[in-house]
Amino acid sequence: MIMSQGLVFHSITLIDFPFFKKQTFVLDSGHINLVLGQNFNGGGSSNPNGAGKSLFFSQIIEFITDEPIIGVKKDKIRRGTRILEFSKAGKRYKVTRSFTNGKEKIVVERNGKDLEIRELREAKDFVDKVIGLSKEELYTFVYLDSQVGHPLIHGDTAVRKNFFVSFFKQFGILATFRKLVSTQVDMCKTDLVRIEEANGRMQALKTKLPEVS
Repeated sequence: MIMSQGLVFHSITLIDFPFFKKQTFVLDSGHINLVLGQNFNGGGSSNPNGAGKSLFFSQIIEFITDEPIIGVKKDKIRRGTRILEFSKAGKRYKVTRSFTNGKEKIVVERNGKDLEIRELREAKDFVDKVIGLSKEELYTFVYLDSQVGHPLIHGDTAVRKNFFVSFFKQFGILATFRKLVSTQVDMCKTDLVRIEEANGRMQALKTKLPEVS
């Protein structure tokens, strides 16, 4: 998941979280991913709904904004551990947010070194500043959910103005997407050439086989 200004989201991990004992999803694979789920509550039948996909990926936004996707702040899940890894301006960050007996703790590492920011509010402000995305940008580029009203639809004049300012700042990501698409196209062309070569060799071998009467 690549944004402008050198921001790259690498992975999100949930540990001892509802539905997830320990699960990591890589966000920087460079590919478009189809995420499926299977719910075994219905007699073991395969059901892609209710498997927790929305809950899992909503944690990226909740992690950054410190607000639940649905409901108010008291509805935030205060259990387990969430780990978000990202890079900004060539520096790699790992932020671990954990809850023990309802008490929250955040550990921020930069390039593998603990920054030892122990005051909770200071740690949250630091992460927010490093990521540097507004709520409008986060909901537009990082998390898409039909349950959340888009600022252009539900926002007032000031919110819509802020959205457009943030939106047009992000056009730098288009170059990244063009490069990604170009790379995938080149890979497909290479694969097609290999397939054609293999077919050619197969046809040549067939001509050498004895005829069966």
